[in-house]
Amino acid sequence: MNNLTYIPNILWSQNEENISIKVILNDSKDLKINSNNSSINFNCTSNDKEYNFSFVLSKEIQSEDKINIHGRHISIILKKKEPIYWEKLTEDIKFKNFIKIDWDTWINVEDLYLSEENKSNEIDNMESMMRMMQNMNGDSNNKEKENCELNNNECLSGCCHP
Repeated sequence: MNNLTYIPNILWSQNEENISIKVILNDSKDLKINSNNSSINFNCTSNDKEYNFSFVLSKEIQSEDKINIHGRHISIILKKKEPIYWEKLTEDIKFKNFIKIDWDTWINVEDLYLSEENKSNEIDNMESMMRMMQNMNGDSNNKEKENCELNNNECLSGCCHP
């Protein structure tokens, strides 16, 4: 084995509670991952080459992490200290060509931080839209009958049939 070290390709995504990192490497061995509340250190061997990275995270995390080794990648789940949106995984520009967004697991910011009030409003909007669609699909007779009933059962507009 030579003394060169390589930086692996890294994919990342986030949800409200976690940062998910995928390190793309086949058949990794001698895996060492250390994280603290502000940084992560990674080292392993793959195909007789040594891979490593170490960088300061853009926001703080809790010191716990979960690691899963898969055939073609290593998954690292970091728990956010605060449920806030991260613009970047790190501010270190040295890694900008190696860190990419994991679009398979990415969640939009609007979906991530939609408040409970907005969720409730969206449900209300959906319900009113469904009522409008029902009215457009022939339920107008029911509306006309309601108007007749509101007029003391007298059919002033000719909507009721004898």
